[in-house]
Amino acid sequence: MAQRTKKTGFGDVCISPFLLQWTDSKLFGRPFFHRFALGINVPTGKYNKNNDINPGSNLYSFNSYYAFTMFITPKLTTSWRLSYLWNSENNNPNEMFNANNIQPGQAFHVNYALSYEFLNKLRVSLLAII
Repeated sequence: MAQRTKKTGFGDVCISPFLLQWTDSKLFGRPFFHRFALGINVPTGKYNKNNDINPGSNLYSFNSYYAFTMFITPKLTTSWRLSYLWNSENNNPNEMFNANNIQPGQAFHVNYALSYEFLNKLRVSLLAII
């Protein structure tokens, strides 16, 4: 049986230097709220290429998103979040990769919800993540 060891350390720092939000907007005459944000993960966390799991990633990640909520009717709303993630190269990967550097893939994903207020201030929602 493998010996268990305890290792701790700080993870990467996440910053969001840019956030733009619009309120009191209208789309097709209906209330519409939306925002755009840029998030950056900075490789400040503890990383050791000999560890299978690390608190730090040893790479930069840029994760931007556009999110909005629209009131289709006063009781029916839809909310969406469209996200894009890009990662830089890790120039010191674990030896199991048998490579000098690796670059995790890019990702585009969507979260959406449909919500209906069936009692005063009580809503039921249908959620999905793609």
